[in-house]
Amino acid sequence: MFRFLLYTIVGIVAIFVTMPFFAVVKKGIGFAFTFPYPEEIQFALKLSLWTSFLSSSLCTLLTIGTVYGKEHLSKPLSKSLDYLFTLPMATPHIVSGIGLLIIFGQKGIGAFLLEHFGIDFVYTVHGIWLAMLFVNLPYSIRTLDNSYSLVNKKLLFTARTLGLTEKDVFFHVLIPLLKRPIVGVWMMNWARSIGEFGAIMILVGVTRLKTETLATSIFLHMSTGEFEVAAGVSSILLLLSMGTMFIFEKWMKGDSHASNS
Repeated sequence: MFRFLLYTIVGIVAIFVTMPFFAVVKKGIGFAFTFPYPEEIQFALKLSLWTSFLSSSLCTLLTIGTVYGKEHLSKPLSKSLDYLFTLPMATPHIVSGIGLLIIFGQKGIGAFLLEHFGIDFVYTVHGIWLAMLFVNLPYSIRTLDNSYSLVNKKLLFTARTLGLTEKDVFFHVLIPLLKRPIVGVWMMNWARSIGEFGAIMILVGVTRLKTETLATSIFLHMSTGEFEVAAGVSSILLLLSMGTMFIFEKWMKGDSHASNS
């Protein structure tokens, strides 16, 4: 009887979690496979793809440096940084957007960046990848940190005793050992970036054919009553994210099989 209750709970949860996605796909799948897309959707798709690519690449590079850099710090400081990096993970993305707006706005360092470097993150495309980077970096660090903790540190120690410099150990020993997790982290960042909404909406807003990503396009069409288009764009976003996560799972399973062998 108890086992039947557990199976019932599993079934209810599975239905509850998946039904909304099936409903979105059912409503918008026709639009998703109707080519060519309207100019506005093409723009949003291209903008989402390249900003998420840039953000994910930068995020992954910063993550690698951070995870390995923490290894050389004292244990209390490294532990404190772990708590610090966890903070944004518990913060709503809309709050992160407000924080970015305060820091990078004209009353923060935004005026300095604009005057000396010609970079403006508020209501511009630059702000899109900045928001993506900020919300993904803590997750990225936590994920790669877990993989790094499984690395046999004796290999790194042996490499140092054989005369390799810290730079050589990093590039020729550690990076090959973490190759699969690093690629997996990049794919995870990309999937999360392409669907980011809250931080982007606050920092950048949404302007048609200027700063409109797929996620903000959904909001824009919902607010104007174009539900069919919103469902269609949602289906495109879902297919991209699900495809990426499927590849991610396959890639990481390959890593676990390689480790076991």
